[in-house]
Amino acid sequence: MAEILIAIQIIFSIGVGLFVMSLLKKGRFSVIRMQIQLARGKIGHWPRELRPLGVVLAPWMPLSNRLAQGSSQVKRALLTLGFHPQFDDREFSKMRITLAAITVLIGVLAVFYCVVVMGVGSLQWGVVGIGVASVMAFYLPQLKLFEVYQLARGRISRAFPSFLDVLSLTLESGQNFQSALQMSAQRLPESRFRSDLRGQLQEVLREIRAGESRILALQKFSDRLGLPEVTQFVASVSAAERQGVSVSALLRRQAEQLRSSRALSAERHAMKMPVKLLAPLAICIFPCTFLVLAFPIAIRLSHSGLF
Repeated sequence: MAEILIAIQIIFSIGVGLFVMSLLKKGRFSVIRMQIQLARGKIGHWPRELRPLGVVLAPWMPLSNRLAQGSSQVKRALLTLGFHPQFDDREFSKMRITLAAITVLIGVLAVFYCVVVMGVGSLQWGVVGIGVASVMAFYLPQLKLFEVYQLARGRISRAFPSFLDVLSLTLESGQNFQSALQMSAQRLPESRFRSDLRGQLQEVLREIRAGESRILALQKFSDRLGLPEVTQFVASVSAAERQGVSVSALLRRQAEQLRSSRALSAERHAMKMPVKLLAPLAICIFPCTFLVLAFPIAIRLSHSGLF
């Protein structure tokens, strides 16, 4: 039986080699290159990190058009992270479905080759592995997206009180709101993340220069992030514009309120730490301490002849 399998593998390898040589001889690799170029054209709006994967997925993604479903949370996360508008929630859903389907196909071929051809492993564990791999291929991109989105929201939330202070100072110096917003965005530290507060404010300024109203651009900024402090900031600016009052005092009070709420939040987390440390102390530290203390006592009692 082993000799037959080895002969099959040799014949298969020779066949693949002859097929590749025929492609090289007839110049059909130009067709493959053309398909790769077409795939790159379809994924030109994808993030740079996902384009190598998109070259593989692009020819098969039209098959998942009917199964793809949009999601408002995914759309908000993609917009916040600064992805291309064409790389929307439906495109992201098609990518996940296609990735899971290709994972199932590769898994089936691998299980067939290992179990049927080579006689290695069991079919039941192969099916379980295919199921786990396909579920991971479907859900891991969305979990990673939401993780990066939450990190971006945390960075924006930490930088927002300082931005409000700079904005209120700039407004008190006599600048109008758009100029003050631009100067405050330029004073923010540069970051390698496009989704940080500086990038979000630059997007707001681009929308205002493109002709949108100030309140509408700020409202889109608030909808993208979904942070309470940003929503309150937009509401304060909108109310000040309607009522014709100065917005600098409102922004300064909001910055002070954000700092005090952050300090209270830090105190709450500090008060929860003793409770969270009880389990590690009881499971890891206390038993080791008791063993260290009880071992010399047990040695002395054994030498004394009491036991």
